[in-house]
Amino acid sequence: MWIKEEKPSFEGAKKAVQKMYSLNSLFLDSVKYNECECLEKYSYVSGEFFNLLWVLILYFEICDDTN
Repeated sequence: MWIKEEKPSFEGAKKAVQKMYSLNSLFLDSVKYNECECLEKYSYVSGEFFNLLWVLILYFEICDDTN
C-alpha cells in the first residue's frame, strides 16, 4: 500500500488515473479471455468502474492515452 502525507501533484494524479484506466481494461480482457464463470458480474463491476474513471478523466481533462 502506498501512503504519503503530502498531496500528490496534478501530474501524479493524472498518471494514477491513466494507470487505473489501463488496469481496468486489462482486468476485463483477462476475465473475458479466461471465460470466468462470473463474467457477467465482472463485466458489470468493470463497466461501473470505467464510468467513475471517465468522470475523473473528463473533470481533470486527462485524455492522452484513453482515446
